Amino acid sequence: MLIPETPFPQIGSYALFVDRGLPLSEQTHEIVRILARDWNLANGQISIAFPLRAGASGNQRVDLGDLIDGTPLNATERRELADLERQLSDCSMRTPRQKALGKHRDRLRQRAMYAPIMAGLLRRAQALAATKRKAA
Repeated sequence: MLIPETPFPQIGSYALFVDRGLPLSEQTHEIVRILARDWNLANGQISIAFPLRAGASGNQRVDLGDLIDGTPLNATERRELADLERQLSDCSMRTPRQKALGKHRDRLRQRAMYAPIMAGLLRRAQALAATKRKAA
C-alpha cells in the first residue's frame, strides 16, 4: 500500500471491483489499483490494474461507479455513522434531507462492510509483491 495512502478515487488508490466480463463462477471481489482517470466526467472512465491476477492481468477501463470504495472508516467517520444510525432510526425517510442523510449513511455502511475484505486483499498483494522482489 502507498505510504501515505492515496484517498479513493485518486490515481494510485485501491478499490474493489467485480468483473462482470468473467464467467459467473469466477466473479468475485478483486482488488484493483487506479491507474488513470478521466477528470472531465463526474462518473468518468477509470483505468485499473489487477495486482492479484496471475499471468498477464492487463488493464481495463471501467466506470467510476463500478468500483467499490473499501477504505476503512476513521474515528470521525465511525462516530458520524453511529450518529446517523441513531438519528435516522425512527425517521420516515420521506424528506429530501432525510434521503440525503440516508444515502450518506449507506455509503459509510458500505465502506465499513468492505474495509476488512479490502485489507485482506491488500495484504495478499503486498505479500505477492514482496515474493516477486525476492525472486528478482
